[in-house]
Amino acid sequence: MHIGRCIGTGRTADIYEYGKECVIKIFKSDFHIGSEGKNSKIINGLEGIRSPKLIDIIDIKGSKAIVYERITGPTMMEKIACEPEKQSYYADMLAQIQYQMHTAVSSLKPNLKEEIKNKISSSEKLNDRVREYALEKTEIINDSCAICHYDFHPGNIIISENGPFIVDWANALIGDVRADVSRTSFMLRAYLSRLGIDFYSITQIMKHNDFHSCYLKAYIKKNSMDIEQLLEFEVITAAVRLTEEIKEENDFLQEIIKNSICERRDKSE
Repeated sequence: MHIGRCIGTGRTADIYEYGKECVIKIFKSDFHIGSEGKNSKIINGLEGIRSPKLIDIIDIKGSKAIVYERITGPTMMEKIACEPEKQSYYADMLAQIQYQMHTAVSSLKPNLKEEIKNKISSSEKLNDRVREYALEKTEIINDSCAICHYDFHPGNIIISENGPFIVDWANALIGDVRADVSRTSFMLRAYLSRLGIDFYSITQIMKHNDFHSCYLKAYIKKNSMDIEQLLEFEVITAAVRLTEEIKEENDFLQEIIKNSICERRDKSE
């Protein structure tokens, strides 16, 4: 089948048209191919989560690739860029989609806590003090069986004529929904930071009315979650994100960790 024009590009893969009804995701390395293929097959078998159907896993010129059902439509990120006046509408939609994902029925065993601990403990990007503190904090992670996308943001939501679809399941984990919400919050705040916009603490959320604030307030309302619970995940999420070596986010993440450690010291004095 003929590979058509590139319709999407990211850090780990590029996406191309592949015939009339499919797209092909060609990875820049084999790092994500196994996990994404396995995760996508599992997600396709669950009710309550809308995601493109995985068609096949193939080799293309020595690179691994996944063929997916083609879902036509812009991403939520593109919709927000075109309709900035509707940011609160899309923020609520993002929270609703994530909440529905978290409540999907699954018999899969929890692995989020284990995976996060492994990433933090094996990373050479964290100094001993940060590693010890982050690992200590992981004890708050519960062993629920919720589906956590762990890369959930507007760029991974396609808005089709038939409704929204979630894409890119390479990082999917099973476990504590607070970790997933914390991760989304971090990505939204880091994006603002890269644009040169001052980020703010999660405890200041109610004072703002931007996309991130609207999303987080909407999710907290749907799930009856306490902001203080999310605050406990700050250093965990920042430590994991640092292991992924995203240079543009380094200063933002280091600031979060520093503030968390300072707050801990102040409480102990």
